[in-house]
Amino acid sequence: MILLVVLHEMTAPRFGRRDAAPKPPNAEERARKALGLPLGRPLVCAEIHQAFRRAAKSMHPDAGGSEDAFLELIAAQDVLLHPGNHKGE
Repeated sequence: MILLVVLHEMTAPRFGRRDAAPKPPNAEERARKALGLPLGRPLVCAEIHQAFRRAAKSMHPDAGGSEDAFLELIAAQDVLLHPGNHKGE
């Protein structure tokens, strides 16, 4: 019985490593986090526009935000609205 357990431990496939670092998020995942959108489901254009408007109110340079943060929001919106143009990023 012990021999079978040892053989199984040696031959069973192992999925993942314990000390492996998580893979970095792709462009779409980064854009969803920047706009505060959920990761696990498809999005509609209206949702993306609404999330952009909500985030832009606080990040716009005229509202006291930084220009760099606002440009990142614009880039995040572009990635989500036109995913085919940003496949390699």
